[in-house]
Amino acid sequence: MYADPITAKANNVDASFVKTALGVGTSTFVYNDYSVITKQNVTASRFRREIRFTSAKVAADPVSAVNTRKGASAYIVIDEPRDGFSDAELLQLTKDLCDFLTRSTAANTSKLLLGEY
Repeated sequence: MYADPITAKANNVDASFVKTALGVGTSTFVYNDYSVITKQNVTASRFRREIRFTSAKVAADPVSAVNTRKGASAYIVIDEPRDGFSDAELLQLTKDLCDFLTRSTAANTSKLLLGEY
């Protein structure tokens, strides 16, 4: 379980996220219009772990110009069998993904956001 509060970036600024919800296999931490959600789901054969960063804001609809609350999320899911992979192997897999996304000043993340596949 993560400590309360946790420190993370919010719009590129270090921020203190306070735990606002705790449920079975999930926690929610909030700072202003940002939240961090952690989850774990266990089945008979797999573990599925997720960390999600969410941002919310009020933005104008491009057609009607009516302001409404919008949200966006970025998250990582680690889906693994209950056996066969060590924590070290899964840590390396996760680091490799993060390295890929941030390589070349985040060029690979930009390609993802542009819809490349």
